[in-house]
Amino acid sequence: MLLDEASTSTWENVRNVLPLVDGADSIAFASNGLHAEKARMYLGRQRPDLAPRVIATDDYRLGEHSLMKPLFAAVGLRKLHVVRSGSQTHGTAG
Repeated sequence: MLLDEASTSTWENVRNVLPLVDGADSIAFASNGLHAEKARMYLGRQRPDLAPRVIATDDYRLGEHSLMKPLFAAVGLRKLHVVRSGSQTHGTAG
């Protein structure tokens, strides 16, 4: 397992790991559900040829961040809506 510590956004994170996953048989994003969904969409935009290699992961764990979950969900859903609508292709907003 390798960790990208240079990225400042999800778009950069996906871009920076492309050389690492280019030859992989499968690709999984380890993150919370909404962030992982955004990363999967960004991978599809940056390298559509790799998108079929993405495998399902356990994006939710019962009780994880339970007190902050509503706030994380609201912010994550807003960001995901922006990404899906095509208003944002990349940036520093994560």
